[in-house]
Amino acid sequence: MTLEYCRLVIDRPPFASQRGFVYLAETIGPGAPRVVATSPVFHPDIDPEAHVSARAAIVALLLSDGFAVSPNQPPVLVGERFQRPLSVADNEPRLASSLH
Repeated sequence: MTLEYCRLVIDRPPFASQRGFVYLAETIGPGAPRVVATSPVFHPDIDPEAHVSARAAIVALLLSDGFAVSPNQPPVLVGERFQRPLSVADNEPRLASSLH
């Protein structure tokens, strides 16, 4: 069985008018990483705990899309890895829907 991997990172929202940060789930593997999910924007200056709900939303999305937390990794807020089975019949890995 082939596995597809992704990891959580923090980035700025894709639109210049949005201030704050987003969690991205980026693929790990050959070639450039691609984003498979995006969290809602959170604003640590406005609400220091906003990242908790944004992170919970992206993790829920990944779990509902077939990903599971990769075993044997240290507990981290950013950089956590997820994995899911990837059928050899899949030409392109499935993409999770982004949250906005």
